[in-house]
Amino acid sequence: MPPKVLRDFIYLDVERLKSIIAQIEGGVINTQQDSRQESDELTASVEGGILGFLRGVVGGKYLLENQETSTKTLHDDIFNKVEQFLINTEYLVRIPDDYDIKSDNVNLREDLTDNWFVLINGRVNINDYNRMRDSLSNYNNLATLISQFSIDAQKPALTKKDKVKKMGEIKRELAQNEESIKGLTLFFDIFYKNRIVIKIFPYEGNSKIRFSGNINPVYLREDIASIIYKYGTAPTSNWQIFAQIASIPPADRSNLSPEIDEDTLEAKLHSIFNVFRGIEVLTESVVYPEIAITPIAIYREVSIRTKK
Repeated sequence: MPPKVLRDFIYLDVERLKSIIAQIEGGVINTQQDSRQESDELTASVEGGILGFLRGVVGGKYLLENQETSTKTLHDDIFNKVEQFLINTEYLVRIPDDYDIKSDNVNLREDLTDNWFVLINGRVNINDYNRMRDSLSNYNNLATLISQFSIDAQKPALTKKDKVKKMGEIKRELAQNEESIKGLTLFFDIFYKNRIVIKIFPYEGNSKIRFSGNINPVYLREDIASIIYKYGTAPTSNWQIFAQIASIPPADRSNLSPEIDEDTLEAKLHSIFNVFRGIEVLTESVVYPEIAITPIAIYREVSIRTKK
């Protein structure tokens, strides 16, 4: 018997799933939860809906002891139905399956269009800028502590005098880096504060074709620290990202608006904003060759085998 494939959801934006349903066929999902009861009752009903959406569940009730569990169960089912509908109606593009980039007739950037739904399979990088900022702001303290442990581990090879001398050299070197670290910390505070970005590389050996999107921590199944602890910031297995194309930046993109040729306060402010728009391209926006996406679901596929 072939192994059964289960989905281990890392991230699921349920509000966008509901929006997809409403936009495609006018389906409406109503959920009622009574958190005052010890056993929570969740009722799901659908008017219109996609291909008998939640068939067998319409008008039915989930009676589960844990409200969070019941809600997640319904959300997973919603995703499965939405994905199947998009596949059946050919609204979903699968990458890399649907595009052989080795073919002379395939140009992925030209074929894709804003707002398309894509299911991307590949290796991911998770960039938690808040975590990076915290590490930078405490870099000198951490480096001093680690250096002290390293020096202590060398005894009795080093005399007490040698240890003091070596520690002094390390502190002087760290002091030289202090201003640079402060500058980087300020840079992160202004441009990257509280941002979590996921990048996915669907084609092995071709890093120029990659997709990038912001993650809303509200829709993570676990906090970001737990996810990074388990998988690292560059997981070793392929992940799946179901997303909507947000934008496909051209190579010659300009983020500047036309200058206003007037001697007014508004014109001067416009020029200042144009300066910031130039910085924005380098820091806050997805730029060529990346393709910007809005992640809707992120998951791992896990194979489960039965005992022989």
